[in-house]
Amino acid sequence: MEDNLRKTLEKYEIRPQQARILEALNIMNRASQVELTREFRITAGSMSSMVTRLEALGFISRYRKPGERRSDVLELTDFGRSKLTDIHATWAEMDKEIEDSIGVEKAEQLFALTEELKRALGAHIPGDF
Repeated sequence: MEDNLRKTLEKYEIRPQQARILEALNIMNRASQVELTREFRITAGSMSSMVTRLEALGFISRYRKPGERRSDVLELTDFGRSKLTDIHATWAEMDKEIEDSIGVEKAEQLFALTEELKRALGAHIPGDF
């Protein structure tokens, strides 16, 4: 599934983790780069690379928080929001593929159990506390 998702997202020139960053910014409205690094539990270097790429593609904007020289604030651009709509459609296609493979009832059970497992392991939706 991850390979299919990766291939499908290639048309937007992004990877699944970058799409998740966009979704987090959509939920959070805006966030510091440090905050997202913490939320996604990745290295500062990895986040910096993703942010640089997403900014170059026009998906996000970055600005300095007044009074804080070391804190970049990130937010979706209008272009990023429009592409996120396309990304949501891609995710829905992946869900449909699962439903077609195992049936709607089992797919709903799988989605619910996956969400339960993620939360049990300490994961959460960024910005959702």
